[in-house]
Amino acid sequence: MNPTTSVSLTLTQKITELCLSLPELIFLIGDDSFILDTAEVFTKLGHFCHPLVIIVFADSPEAVRDKIVARLPILHPDTQKKEQETIRHLTGISDACLPLPAITFKKLTDLTISPIQNTKYAVIIDRNHLDQTKFISSKTSILTEEITDIGETDQTEFIAQAVHSRYAHKHHKPIHWNELTPTQQDQNICQAAHHLIKFAILGYRICPGEDPKKWNQLQQQLTTEGISFLAELEHNRWWAVMLANGWHLNERRDDQQMLHPDMIPYSCLNQEAKQKDIDAFESIQMIYQKTGYHPEKYKPKTNSEN
Repeated sequence: MNPTTSVSLTLTQKITELCLSLPELIFLIGDDSFILDTAEVFTKLGHFCHPLVIIVFADSPEAVRDKIVARLPILHPDTQKKEQETIRHLTGISDACLPLPAITFKKLTDLTISPIQNTKYAVIIDRNHLDQTKFISSKTSILTEEITDIGETDQTEFIAQAVHSRYAHKHHKPIHWNELTPTQQDQNICQAAHHLIKFAILGYRICPGEDPKKWNQLQQQLTTEGISFLAELEHNRWWAVMLANGWHLNERRDDQQMLHPDMIPYSCLNQEAKQKDIDAFESIQMIYQKTGYHPEKYKPKTNSEN
């Protein structure tokens, strides 16, 4: 199954909303297809901390693991090791970490929710497995998300198309959205969704309504170091999507063979490549501002407040 077309936009949006609370540990409970789709979204979006830890509970954990690796080969340890060896060969970095979640698998009958102390976590249960909550202690504060029957919206895709249009105009590449490859559309959609997580890291939610003063306040908060940090997050997100979609590191770019030289740690990029990631965050601010949104300060809830 092509990872660029298998996951619904609704699921991406819902998980993005969950990620705004910036959890570091995810407990995932559901049927095989639900787990596969959710794991794929987190592989592409979960780069607000490293590593993001996902514990999957399933009736047949080994079978689910095999299905996830079949859809996303980069999640196989041997594939990751080979990619890290290429990084070491081209950059000299021997301990480079790929921007991917750490996923472990357990039997559903062994379901226990044991978060690490002082770790933000979320429990994601699909509707068909809501009865499994009986295994969870009532004393445990959890964030439960039913990722079903939620309204389809086109906000993320609209912003993604705006991101592409702005990039195409800036680089004089008049390519229509419908002419993009599935991988290119996927990158824009993931980028649009992930920017909401970046705003959350800064302590902001994006809300409807024009308010230039709020955008000025956000700009004043951003330091050079802060912008560099956000650019690194954006690079890691792009890198993860490329890995998930089957691309690999190579000294020379080859779109036909799905090879790219920038699939390396942010610190190893040249300034031109780094600037693309900086421009990406600056562009999204302009897009949200022009489409009638503003940033609003907020304090993320802790598990004890849910």
